[in-house]
Amino acid sequence: MRFNKEVNSTFLILFLLILGSCITPYEPAATFEDKQKEKESEIEKHVEQSIRLSEDSLGIYESLAYGDLIVYKPAIFYSLDSLYAIKDNLIRSNKERELLESDLELYIEEYRVKAQEQIGEIRYEIEHIYCIRGATLHTICSEIFYLDNNDSIISTFNKFRFTIPRNDYVMYKNYLFEMHFTTPRELYISENERDFVQLFKSKELQLYKSEDHEKFIRHTLKLMNVASTINTVDYVSMTKALGTAILSEKQEEIELLEIGALIAVEDVFKQVISYEIDFKWTIKDNQKKDTLLSILEFDPYLRVININEYIEN
Repeated sequence: MRFNKEVNSTFLILFLLILGSCITPYEPAATFEDKQKEKESEIEKHVEQSIRLSEDSLGIYESLAYGDLIVYKPAIFYSLDSLYAIKDNLIRSNKERELLESDLELYIEEYRVKAQEQIGEIRYEIEHIYCIRGATLHTICSEIFYLDNNDSIISTFNKFRFTIPRNDYVMYKNYLFEMHFTTPRELYISENERDFVQLFKSKELQLYKSEDHEKFIRHTLKLMNVASTINTVDYVSMTKALGTAILSEKQEEIELLEIGALIAVEDVFKQVISYEIDFKWTIKDNQKKDTLLSILEFDPYLRVININEYIEN
């Protein structure tokens, strides 16, 4: 996952406050990745302990992902960032004489002392997505953690929390990390698959903290499983598969006679607001041989809105 570029400079400043100033290029005592891992380790310890003390104590914790690390720091650090950037540029340009003849080192030392006094005011924010694995259901959680400069957790904010069937966990990882899912082969995700996932993620974002969030995620995973079965995310193929499954639930033995074209219904702004598709079918071994017409209506995310049925003699 990507990290905020500002973070690298912040850690660099912290190391330089300890090392002091010098003309030769500086090397930090630890890498940015090391500091990032330290924060993640503290967060994971905190989460594991919280789970042990909660109603999910029998669940198994699994870390899934971290968001970008955001740094909140006093203004003095931004000024010190700029001074070190100037110094670094002079060194890289082989202009050590200009550096020695300037007052840059004096300014750096002055700002370094001031920054040292305010180092305890630095705060960090990072999102952590994790899973609590249960026997039949897995709980997916996203929490935002706020840490001080000593990696102590100050507070947390619950972004979302929902459950999914255990059997859908692998597909959820495909969704979360945007991986290929329409075939069992290990391939790069296709453009159509990525467009599909991002469309549903944009809708999911609108449902955070709502009662529909979990329902929508489960619906999305169901569609991805359908796409995996028919090897495509094409809406025409998917609505045919969904419609056939719905009709099969109504009657154990049906005979499909004809499937109509998928029709996109648009509003006055040419935005798709629903899809319609009709199925002509009959019940096997039905002596009457009545032909039934079912018109299925889906919303843009292929949730069933309405089903109208008629008998054709």
